Amino acid sequence: MRRISLLLNIAISTILLTIFVGCAINPYQKVDLETAGNLVTEARHSVSIARNENAKEHASQEFTKAEELLQQAESMMEKKSGEKVVDLAFLADMEAKTATAMTREAKAKYRIEKAKELQIDSLLEIKSNEAEIAKARQKIAERVALEAQINSEMSSETAENRVQNSQVELAITKAEMAIKNSEQMDAEKYAKQIYDESIKLLQEAKTAIAEGNFEEATKYAQDALRSSENAQIQAKAKADAEFADTMRKKERALVTIAKAEVAIEEAKASMADKFAKNLYDQAEKTMQEVRSSYDDGDYEHARSLAEQTRVSASSARAVVMSRERDEKAKDELEEIKANALDMIARAERSITQAFNAGATDLASELFKQAQDSLETAKQALQSDGLDKAISDAKDSIFNSSLAIATSELKSGQQKKNIEIENTLVEEFGKIPDVNVRNTEKGIVISFGIDIFDKNGKIKKDFLPNLKAIGESLKKYPDYRILIEGHTDDSGKKDADMFLSNNRASEILIHLANVEGVPIDRLSSVGYGSLRPLGSSSDSDGRKQNRRIDIIMLTK
Repeated sequence: MRRISLLLNIAISTILLTIFVGCAINPYQKVDLETAGNLVTEARHSVSIARNENAKEHASQEFTKAEELLQQAESMMEKKSGEKVVDLAFLADMEAKTATAMTREAKAKYRIEKAKELQIDSLLEIKSNEAEIAKARQKIAERVALEAQINSEMSSETAENRVQNSQVELAITKAEMAIKNSEQMDAEKYAKQIYDESIKLLQEAKTAIAEGNFEEATKYAQDALRSSENAQIQAKAKADAEFADTMRKKERALVTIAKAEVAIEEAKASMADKFAKNLYDQAEKTMQEVRSSYDDGDYEHARSLAEQTRVSASSARAVVMSRERDEKAKDELEEIKANALDMIARAERSITQAFNAGATDLASELFKQAQDSLETAKQALQSDGLDKAISDAKDSIFNSSLAIATSELKSGQQKKNIEIENTLVEEFGKIPDVNVRNTEKGIVISFGIDIFDKNGKIKKDFLPNLKAIGESLKKYPDYRILIEGHTDDSGKKDADMFLSNNRASEILIHLANVEGVPIDRLSSVGYGSLRPLGSSSDSDGRKQNRRIDIIMLTK
């Protein structure tokens, strides 16, 4: 590689010398500065890529030469010598690309040493980079041939022959490089027929050029190039398929080996090496064979042996686990039975506590459920249904606890309600012209319908009474308030129902809008003559029936 690079540098130097010496004899064709500038930009980009690839370390000569040529091109650009800029920038670009390709090739080789599993991909990358190197050098060779033709003092016929010879040799070089690449891709193995054909065509090309048959030699060289490229394609496809198949086999083997190793570790952790020694030893022995087959690349055999290893290790662990289960069964059974007895005893204590808390009255349904669950738990214990006994006893404890909590809550609420009801009876009893009584619904405040005028509006004289009622109602925001309207049976039923509804609504509106009682606590209804308090046969009874009841629902 370094020898080729040296020859390349000599060729480049020769070209540069020819360029500068030939200026006085054969002036360059005029080149516009914009085209020259574009070539300099392209060369800068190539040099930048080579620098980023660290080409200075892996291809120092080529990279240094590229930088020098680029500097010369930039210098000529400042002098506005477009013709010289073109050649210098072209050569700088080719040297930079060569350095980049050589660097990538070196890196790929390094990766091969570090990761054998990726060898095929890396080789393909090397071949690709070698192809880039060849292309770059071919372009330089073409440039050399062209400059030789332009600057030579030889006859046009001789120059033409040399150019043709150079072109044929270039075609042969391309074919040789392609054949070399196909060899590196194992074309002799994967595409032998096409590979042999490319060798034959290359030999025909060399024979033709030796005889001076340039056209024929070029055709053979081009055919050899195409044939070798086809060999590369076919070889790469087959190699990729073979590599992919190998990787799949390797991956499957690794997965199975990992499972076998886990099975051995689990077996050893369960002390299978002591209590199931034969099976465990067999697993260990087979695992050694697994590793040997894997190292030899026989992945399918390694996978088969690994599966045998896993089965042996799992069987050894199963033997130990079965033995342990048998030994623990009696202890566990006794422990479960003791737990069932303890749970039933706790359930009995919970039911007693619920009974003492008054759950038979305040939470009768829950208390009954607790008793039923306790009974089924005892029956399950007698028939050795230990799990059911424990489960039913837990249900009994839960229902007993819930019954106790419910009883305590209701008992406390009852006490609170009694205290509030006594307070309400006392407060409302101080309001003039009202009657207060404690009913199954709650505290009822009653007053006659004579508080309404002939238009059905509340008389002003009774407004202070309603104000006092409203103030007391607002003190107890936890209770809803029902306003009932009632009449005697002296009128028609429909008319009485309508009248009682209107009067109850009038009181509701006043309490909400005037006295400030939240309307969401209030509701009203009219019963007409359906719910009398007194007898309808005398005037006192009928007067008692014509009333408004404000009920605080404390129950």
